[in-house]
Amino acid sequence: MTSPGEHGTRWTSFAAVATGSRAAASGTARPVPAAVTGVRWPELNWPLVICAYFALQVLLRRFAAGSLTLDEAEMLLWSRHLAWGYGSQPPLYSWLQWLSFQIVPDTLLSLALLKNLLLATIYLAVFRLLRSEYPARIAGPAALTLFLLPQISWESQRDLTHSVLVVTLAAGTTLAFWTCTLAGRRGGWLLFGLLAGLGLLSKVNFALVPFSLLLATASLPDLRSRLHPGGLAIALLAAAAVIAMPTWWAFAHPEIAFSSVAKLNLSDSGGGAILSGMASLAEGIASLLGLPAVIFGVIFALGRRRVDRPLSGLRPEPAAPLARLLLRTIIAGIALVAIGIALGGMTDFRDRWLTPVVYLAAPLAAVSLIGVTGAWGARALVRTIAVLAAVVIVVLTVHFRYGKPGKPSLTGAPVAAIAADLASRHPGAARIVAEPAWLAGNLVLVRPDLPIVSATVPGAPPAAGEEVVALWWNGDRSQRIIETLGQRWNTGIALTPSEPFSAPFPMQPDVALEIGAAVVARGVAP
Repeated sequence: MTSPGEHGTRWTSFAAVATGSRAAASGTARPVPAAVTGVRWPELNWPLVICAYFALQVLLRRFAAGSLTLDEAEMLLWSRHLAWGYGSQPPLYSWLQWLSFQIVPDTLLSLALLKNLLLATIYLAVFRLLRSEYPARIAGPAALTLFLLPQISWESQRDLTHSVLVVTLAAGTTLAFWTCTLAGRRGGWLLFGLLAGLGLLSKVNFALVPFSLLLATASLPDLRSRLHPGGLAIALLAAAAVIAMPTWWAFAHPEIAFSSVAKLNLSDSGGGAILSGMASLAEGIASLLGLPAVIFGVIFALGRRRVDRPLSGLRPEPAAPLARLLLRTIIAGIALVAIGIALGGMTDFRDRWLTPVVYLAAPLAAVSLIGVTGAWGARALVRTIAVLAAVVIVVLTVHFRYGKPGKPSLTGAPVAAIAADLASRHPGAARIVAEPAWLAGNLVLVRPDLPIVSATVPGAPPAAGEEVVALWWNGDRSQRIIETLGQRWNTGIALTPSEPFSAPFPMQPDVALEIGAAVVARGVAP
C-alpha cells in the first residue's frame, strides 16, 4: 500500500524543461505513483508486439487476395520509374515504393511490406516519444491506443497509401522535434527541416504538423526560448531544398498536379459555406476520436472503483511538459484547419486530412486515463485493443476475399481473365490506355508485358498506324479519355466502340467485372 505522498510524486521534472535541461527529452522515465503501475512487461515486448502484428498484416495482404485496391493499383502504376512528380499527390510514397520493388520483386508482398513498415513506424515513434517522459508500462499501452483510430487501424489496411506516409512522418517529425530540436542537440533544426520537407512530399496536409508544433511551442513560456531565429532559418532552408524539384514539376504540370483541387469543394457562398465546412470538420473529429472516447469513457467509469487508493482527493499536479506540448499542438492544428475553412470556403472536409495532428489525442488521453485507473485501466486498454485487433484481422480477411453480398471486393476481381481476353483480341496493340488507375494498375500486375498506361500519363504518342486501345471501368469514361489524350498528345481523338470485356468474380459468380472498350483514332479534326 502506498502513501498519499507517494501518489503525489510528479511524473516529470518540470524544472528540467524550465531550466533548459535535456533530461525532459531524454529516454529516461520519471518516477510514477505506485497506483499508476501500468502493464508490467519488459520494455522490449512493446516494440515486438507492434512488429509482430504488422508482420501478420503483411502475410494477410499477400495471401488473402490477388488483385489490388484503388490506392495500391495507382501506386504500382506510378512506381514503375522515378520522376519528380506523378499525379495529384506528392511523389515520396512512389519513390519509396519504387525502392521497395527493387528490393522485393514480388509486387503484392512489396506493397504490403512498405505500408505495414510505415504503420509500425507510427506506433514505434509514438512509443518512443511517450517513453521519453513516462515508463514503458505507461507508454506501451498508450501507444497502442492508436489502434482505436479507425483511420489507422482499419482504413489504412483497407486502402490508403499517402495518408499512411503522412502520419508516419508526422510521428517522426514530432519525435525529432521533442528529443532533438527542443533538446538543443546538434543538427536538431536541420533534422526538423529535412523531416518537414519529406512530410510535404508525402501529402500536402502535412503542412499542419510543423506549423502546429511551432505554434504550440511558442505558446508555452517554458519552451518558447528554445525557438531560435537561426534554427528556424536552417529548418526552412532544409525543407525548401527537399521540396524544390517536386514543386517545380508541379507548377510545370498544373493540369496533373492540381487535378484534385476539386475535392476541397471550395465555395464563395459566404456564411453558409463556412458553417457547412465547420460542421464537416466537427464530423471529421468525431469520426476520428469517437471510438476511443467511448472506450476510454467505459474504462474510466469502471476503473476508478478498482484502484487501490482513489486519486480524486489528491492535489492535481501540473501536466508534464510533453503532454502540454502535444495537447497544444492538437489544438493548434484544429484551429489552423478551422481558419482555412473560414478563409477558403471549404465545404467538405475529410477526416483523414486531420489525422496528422489529431492522431496523438488518443495516446495522450490514455496516459491520463492510466493515471486515474491504474494498472487495471492499462490492462483493460491492452485487452480491448487485442480483441479489436483480432476482429480487424478476421474482417479484413473477409473483405479482401469476398467483400459484401452483391458487392464483391476489388481485391478479388477477375483481372487476369480480362487481361487474357484483351491480349487475344488486340495482340499487336502499341498502347493500352486504361482508366481509372485501378484498372490500369491491376492490368500491369497480371500482365506486365502489355503496354498499359493511364490517360493522365500516356507517354509519347505511338507512331502513325499503330493500334491504340482504350479501356474503362466504373462508368462511361470515354469522354474523359478523349479529352485527356487529346491534351496530352496534342491531337484530335475519337473512339470507335468495340465489344466490352466481362468476367465473373470468382467468389460471387453472379456479379461480373464489366470493362468498356474502344479503338482510339488519332488526328481527328475537333
